[in-house]
Amino acid sequence: MIKKIRLVILFAAATYLTRGTMAQEKEIPISLSYSAPYFIQPGFRLGMELAQKRWEAVKERKGKSLNVTKSLYIQPQVGFYARPRVHNNWLLNAELGYKRKRNDKKGYSNLSVGLGFVQRSQILSLTVDLSSGEITDKDRETQNYFMPTVNYEMGRIISPKMGWFTKLSLGALMATKQEGHLVLIYELGLKYNLKLKSQ
Repeated sequence: MIKKIRLVILFAAATYLTRGTMAQEKEIPISLSYSAPYFIQPGFRLGMELAQKRWEAVKERKGKSLNVTKSLYIQPQVGFYARPRVHNNWLLNAELGYKRKRNDKKGYSNLSVGLGFVQRSQILSLTVDLSSGEITDKDRETQNYFMPTVNYEMGRIISPKMGWFTKLSLGALMATKQEGHLVLIYELGLKYNLKLKSQ
């Protein structure tokens, strides 16, 4: 699973950086967040935001002209979360999103849809040493799920290179052999703007 995740990240980065329309200088926001399904299953997510299209609009409000930057982006992500002594989960996810930011404000908002693949290692039974309390053996089963989500993100720029964000996602874990169910995910994290120059 880890090898597959590395290959997907390398492929996404190589595809993005070799695009013929790449500008002289490109910003790639790298995000790292605490991610908790149902708010109580601790985990993390690592992602990078790849802008696909960006444009500016001018709006008139109370006699003032407001410049708003809008963009479409794709964000590949990898993650992990767990319910201790019940299951561990590896996540491979991609989101297609729309970002809106007023140029005179430091805050922004995103709305996106995602499709993820979750590989779960479910603990079926375990053996406990009664004298020490140590868990000596675990019987596990691997379960695979697809997870579509709808996501809303709010964030604020701290400096030209750093920012923080919070995100709420509603999705569904779906599989052919296991019963599906809804999942609510909360994220809180940081973003770092990585600047790259083309040739």
